[in-house]
Amino acid sequence: MGIEIEDKFDVPPEYEIPDLGGLADVAGPKSYQLVALYFDTPDLRLAARGVTLRRRRGGADAGWHLKLPKAKGVRQEITHPLTRSTKIVPRSWPNWCAPTPGAPS
Repeated sequence: MGIEIEDKFDVPPEYEIPDLGGLADVAGPKSYQLVALYFDTPDLRLAARGVTLRRRRGGADAGWHLKLPKAKGVRQEITHPLTRSTKIVPRSWPNWCAPTPGAPS
């Protein structure tokens, strides 16, 4: 389980990102093709409460991701690896979810 803290910042249009090339732990860019399917109840109850449930393929964190609100701007993330039945919500999670209408697949 992880904690996700999201902050958004406004910077002036003239701001330039500093050169990070001298940092020892900076690796070159990597590209991934990600496919994510978001789930919700038919009446979008999860989204209304700030909960996100998705199944992602590709990249370093493929699997199920459940994000629950903890405080303003802070969410708890619970993950579960993909299994042979990758289109089924993990059995240990509630079964009231259905694919969100119109969500990207």
